[in-house]
Amino acid sequence: MGAVSFMLYYLYLILFSIFIFIITSIHLDLINPQERSSVGVLVELWTLSYLLSLKLLKNGRQTPASFIRIRCLSVISILFLTSCFIFNSLMTLIMEPIWTPAIIVISIFILLVYQTISLFLHLGISYMDFHLFHVKTARLSKIQWLLLFLFHTLLSVGCYGLFCIDANILEKDELINNLHFIRYICIAINLLSTPMTYQSLLAWNSEKLDFVGIHPETKLHWKGVMKKMENGKWEVDQTPRDHDLCDV
Repeated sequence: MGAVSFMLYYLYLILFSIFIFIITSIHLDLINPQERSSVGVLVELWTLSYLLSLKLLKNGRQTPASFIRIRCLSVISILFLTSCFIFNSLMTLIMEPIWTPAIIVISIFILLVYQTISLFLHLGISYMDFHLFHVKTARLSKIQWLLLFLFHTLLSVGCYGLFCIDANILEKDELINNLHFIRYICIAINLLSTPMTYQSLLAWNSEKLDFVGIHPETKLHWKGVMKKMENGKWEVDQTPRDHDLCDV
């Protein structure tokens, strides 16, 4: 991936994160209408997650394992968040214990906090000493592209199928409106998260990763390539053309 691709992907992550917060606010307002909109609460939550990210994410060296893990967990967290929206929308049908909706809402808040932390991890703000990137030649195979297409297609069909019920059985107008809203929002989230899934597959199948950082001994600007060895361990490629040191 080139510099332009990186910038576009990071811009996508920022816009996608904003989109998630906006639709969460609308969803919560439809489920539980109040005089005070949930926007204020979510803004406070975002501020808290931002400060928490700055506190937890100290400057360090990124590892291939963390590079792969954060991309895979981002996809999983979006799937969980979508599931929470679905369960919360059908709460009058499937949630018997009175405390179940509260657990769902708390789960949504936790996942939103994680989205902010995940965004900072993707941006690599805490990895100035050693930051990893996909190599420019990284590609998915035709089979992987097919699996990616099938995965998101089946999820979209599944999301739509879950809402193929008579909305009138929810009785309350706000719940009916929310059901129609979440039906299409879940499909939109699924489709919009495709680049994230693509990145996770790319990371999972990576045999090489570019890096930029500071050499631990010379303290010079350092860039090169890490390779995955046959034993599964990652090591810096010592081939002269694959690494470089320079004064900064």
